[in-house]
Amino acid sequence: MCLSRAPRPLSLDETTALDLAATYMKQLGFGNESLHGDTPYAAAEYDARRRRIHAGLARLVRTGMASTGDNGITFGSTLAGQSFAQSLDGAYADAYGQAVVQLLALGLDVVVGQVQKKVLQHG
Repeated sequence: MCLSRAPRPLSLDETTALDLAATYMKQLGFGNESLHGDTPYAAAEYDARRRRIHAGLARLVRTGMASTGDNGITFGSTLAGQSFAQSLDGAYADAYGQAVVQLLALGLDVVVGQVQKKVLQHG
């Protein structure tokens, strides 16, 4: 869903930061609530989530839902990927999509910077 809402193709690190921030808005300083509840370990999830997102992006490319750019460094949503993202239904999908839009409105550089700062603080 991150790729389908982004105004341009995203790198793996941008996608990871945006996804983590959308899931843990409160813990990462972007909102009052988090989709996965309160946990002091949100920033600690970064590395594991990055690996899962990398695998997920590869699968999206293989299935035609995402494309690569910049020699494989950035990923963007295809029309099929956008259609699939729009078909997701339910309270969680809606809240996650709204969080992504809210974060993108702040600016991707701001989100990535703040997530990286929290990850470094966590150690």
